[in-house]
Parts: sequence; structure tokens; C-alpha cells
Amino acid sequence: MKRKVMPSSPEGFTTEATVRKISPKGYLEQGIMKYDVEVIFTLPDSIRIYSGFNATAELVLIEKEDILIIPESCLTFRNDSVFVDILKQGKSESRHIKTGISDNIHIEVVDGIRDDDRILKKNKDTR
Repeated sequence: MKRKVMPSSPEGFTTEATVRKISPKGYLEQGIMKYDVEVIFTLPDSIRIYSGFNATAELVLIEKEDILIIPESCLTFRNDSVFVDILKQGKSESRHIKTGISDNIHIEVVDGIRDDDRILKKNKDTR
């Protein structure tokens, strides 16, 4: 899997890398979860790095296109079911939905609402 890697030095430099291994267990350091990652990448001759340097990597584990997403804050959980409130003919209606992947801010809606439904969030109308 090829992913973008940003070595800590030089500033602003990015390159593509092939991920060989990601540690299954991370560690908490200054409030940030960190994972050991082993990658292979090629650098131009003008860039020098040394053993043990740090880098930041952007890893996309799941990616989907053309999906319906809503803010997770719109969800209501009852038992093992998920609901959203929609505006229908001027009234609030609770609708059972099926959800998919989430980035902890937005969540995919697989079934239960359409993209033209008006979702209610904390007494405010959103889309």
C-alpha cells in the first residue's frame, strides 16, 4: 500500500512510501497515540536522513466515494439501533438508519435516509 510520508526534516518535503509493517499496538505520548511503522521510500540525492529519524505518515485504511455522510452528532442511539431526526412536512420524525464507516466526525449512511432529507440537529436544520 503506497502512502504519503513527511519526514521531520527537511521542512515541507513529502514523498510516497510503501508500508511494510504497522505495529498492532500503539503507545500514548504527550496525549497522542503513536505507532511504529516500517516503510520503504526513495529520496532524491539532495535529501539526507539518518537512522532513527521521525516522520509523519497519512494512512487511509478505508476509502469510499459517492456516499451519503452526516455529522455523527446527529445520531441517536437506542439499544442496538441508530436513529436520526428528520424534518418531514414541518414536523420532526425519528428515522431508523443503517450506518457504515466513520471518521469520528462524519458517518456514512447506508440506508434509511436520502440526500434530500433534512436532518435535524439540536433544534437546527442541517443538510
